[in-house]
Amino acid sequence: MLNNYIKTAFRNLLRFKGYSAINIFGLSIGIACCILILLYVRNELSYDMFHHNGNRIYRVFCKLDIGSRVITTPNLPIPFGPALSDDIPEISSTVRFQNRTAVIRSGENLVREEILFCDPEMLKLFDFSLIEGDPATVLESPGSLVLSRSMARKYFGEEDPVGREMAVRLNEQELRFFITGVAANPPENSSIRFDFLVRFDRLFDLSEGARVRSNDWDSFNSVTFVMLHKGRRPENIDGKLAEFSKKYFSDPTEIFLQPLTDIHLNAQLGSGGLEPVSDPMYSYILAGIAFLVLLIACINFMTISLGRSSSRGREVGIRKVLGAQRLQLFKQFWSEALLLSFFALIAGIALAEVFLPVFNHLAGKALILDLSSDLWIPAGMVCLMLFTGLLAGSYPALLLSRYRPVEVFKGNLKLGGTTSFGKWLVIVQFSMSIFLIIATLVLARQRDYLLAKNLGFNDDQVIVIPTIREEMGERMLTRLRTRLARHPEILNISGAGFSINRGTHQVSASYQDQQIRAYEFRVEENYLETLGIRLLKGRNFSSGYATDSTGSAIVNQALVRLFNWDDPLGKTFKFRGRDLKVIGVVKDYHFESLHHEIAPAVLHLNPHAPLRYLLVKISARDIPGTLGLLRSSWKQIAPDLPFEYFFLDNDVARQYESEQRWGSIVTYSSAFAVIISCLGLFGLTALSVLKRTKEIGVRKVVGASVANLAGLISREFFLLVLAGNIIAWPVARYIMDRWLGSFAYRVELSWWNFVFAGGLVLTIALLTVSMQVIKAARANPLDSLKYE
Repeated sequence: MLNNYIKTAFRNLLRFKGYSAINIFGLSIGIACCILILLYVRNELSYDMFHHNGNRIYRVFCKLDIGSRVITTPNLPIPFGPALSDDIPEISSTVRFQNRTAVIRSGENLVREEILFCDPEMLKLFDFSLIEGDPATVLESPGSLVLSRSMARKYFGEEDPVGREMAVRLNEQELRFFITGVAANPPENSSIRFDFLVRFDRLFDLSEGARVRSNDWDSFNSVTFVMLHKGRRPENIDGKLAEFSKKYFSDPTEIFLQPLTDIHLNAQLGSGGLEPVSDPMYSYILAGIAFLVLLIACINFMTISLGRSSSRGREVGIRKVLGAQRLQLFKQFWSEALLLSFFALIAGIALAEVFLPVFNHLAGKALILDLSSDLWIPAGMVCLMLFTGLLAGSYPALLLSRYRPVEVFKGNLKLGGTTSFGKWLVIVQFSMSIFLIIATLVLARQRDYLLAKNLGFNDDQVIVIPTIREEMGERMLTRLRTRLARHPEILNISGAGFSINRGTHQVSASYQDQQIRAYEFRVEENYLETLGIRLLKGRNFSSGYATDSTGSAIVNQALVRLFNWDDPLGKTFKFRGRDLKVIGVVKDYHFESLHHEIAPAVLHLNPHAPLRYLLVKISARDIPGTLGLLRSSWKQIAPDLPFEYFFLDNDVARQYESEQRWGSIVTYSSAFAVIISCLGLFGLTALSVLKRTKEIGVRKVVGASVANLAGLISREFFLLVLAGNIIAWPVARYIMDRWLGSFAYRVELSWWNFVFAGGLVLTIALLTVSMQVIKAARANPLDSLKYE
């Protein structure tokens, strides 16, 4: 019986080649989208699952109540981990992490690299494979250094690096390390990634003043992981964590444990200096888009099947007269849908392979489609094929199998595209396409707004150079100014503790009885001129005023508003335990992304705070030549440091890469949705025209023009698109308004976005319909009436 079903299904697919091709192509696009999303979601959910004791490992984070606000952070004081291990016996071990940028010297090569400082238990606690070395002893010696496989190849080629020497420079200190192990490159789905591992306590030897900070409970700059003893849960130690907090913290502080596998998909807590976290909302959005595209393809199948119902009705009637049961007919039509879904799956896998590089680029992933390495992938594809076949074939099988032979042979059936259900399917299909187009337009407008908005400073032709040696930043700035003073291509040079979009630091500021949190910016005296930040009141910093470097500050409007100052000039407030006098007020500028409202900011010249970045404003006349000048000057002032730089405007735009990627993903999805909808509409129109061939012939004989006939048939589809707009517009408005709500600065939803999307779909639909209608209207009416 099954063999008979398959043979009959094949015959029907071959009999209606055009409609079968439309269905297979539409379903294959939907299945390809689902396969890509399946790979993405599988990757996201698999983060950190490869650790054997992953269910016992937790990252520690805390909530600090500082009066004006509550801060939640995974960054903790350096002595936190050892104290926690000593005070709470349920904790079997702790590991601290801190990422720092250092200069690696290997022979004559000087390269800027990221070093992960960690406690020696790191390779015991986590399951990172070692190619060479013993996890129990590889970081035992203070001079130990572990490389990743990629770094071993980068610096030593195919030679064995174990036992070789490398020098690491952080600020003023340069220490020599011996390579004791080579680790396999951390998996792509790991929240902890590294190229160089160094013992945590060596951070104190490499950083000037770090000996003091090693016992500082007020500096939150390291990440701490703990592993509990078997059988222990976080709730078992809640009381002890509360007591620990009271013992070591002066401000009200709550301590929590976050499961290791929860880190990647918890955007609220952030990465804490590890790999960037992901928002699970992205997975939901992608899954929703894939479902919409697949649903549109399934609706195509249903509408075309319903359109062909009149021709299949005679087949059903004859089968029933010959004794076929309804269940047998039901299986027959469903087998056709499953067979078609199988062909669509094969085509979908091929399309997924073709689109995978583009999808990886958009999603920022390195996914591969390997059906043999992970059984979940082929299993998911089979389920997807069954789901698609059963969904697409459900209603046609249900409807066609219930035909009564008497009604069929009397010609009393009124099915096909004229049924109410068939019309609703087309309306839903159009409404989903319109929604995706509206989403594309809104995403594009918000992205352009983010990139074009006046940020309150001028980032054009500003080159940012990391100093690496933080304590030498001021001397390096002076030397660079001296060497470049006479070059007309150099318009201005300044320095800062943080570059725009490269870290911020919030500290307590108080005035009288009011306490707030403000962002601190260590700057140089011509910082405002270099970035074109507008000074509204008062004066800029000047070397002519001795107190500017120790007791003066420039604040922004946000701080003035919070302190409710009518005249801020001359006001003195407490900041980092010092009294600072306001000498100027700058116009609010966006030192964070536009996701956040402008917060209070304090700019100061405190010489004890490091200058991590040098800012060079250059002329646009000869940028390559100016870069060459900077490179040669850098070799003179810092011969033992690599010259690295980035353009500030590119770095600012990098904040919105996520919006740009997701805008592209939704744009592609919208295009696929419209293409599939038009394919279905093309097939449905062809069937509709075929049924009305004689009607069209009669109307032409009595004088109807081509335009009259095109308008007659197009009117029905025009009303369907109009109904699709009525459904899509309020849904799109609600969802996109919620999405825009995540931005502190956003575009407003405009009526033309909705009208344009609806008009575009309507135009494409009418063009698609017109191709079939005009072809039928221009045919010779004798061809359709000669047998009447």
